[in-house]
Amino acid sequence: MSGLVPTLLYWLLDLPEASSHDLSALRTVYYGAAPMSPSKLKQLQDRFGNIFLQIYGSTECLQPATTLCKADHIGADPKRLASAGRVSLTVELRVMDEAGNPLPAGATGEVWIRSRATISGYFNNPKERRPNFAMASGSRAILAISTNKAFSISSTARRT
Repeated sequence: MSGLVPTLLYWLLDLPEASSHDLSALRTVYYGAAPMSPSKLKQLQDRFGNIFLQIYGSTECLQPATTLCKADHIGADPKRLASAGRVSLTVELRVMDEAGNPLPAGATGEVWIRSRATISGYFNNPKERRPNFAMASGSRAILAISTNKAFSISSTARRT
């Protein structure tokens, strides 16, 4: 298993040595930290097979918030490959506007994540806690990730 950012996977496509070496022992490559080009992902699948797994999350949530598993990559259209994948089972995820109101599917906004694995704030830094965490019922925090990029969830994802 290996984890790489999309840029390094793009370099692997362009690296002549990658074609001349046997990489068949490579069974899983997970990628994340940046958007993956659907056309480049298709090239990677053609070259290396169905070994790719996408993970989306943040440092403040100690588990993946969404995944695009290997099966989701098979025969997928570019829209699905460009998505952030399915919401993980133990995660509640919402896309919200600047006022904290839920947005419809396909809209651009802040990604709010709640799970048992989401931290409740930053150690010894209460000022940063306020703009980044909103308290929900009980003591679980909702992490708000500001983004100016569209965040799409595959059509098979659970929306909360």
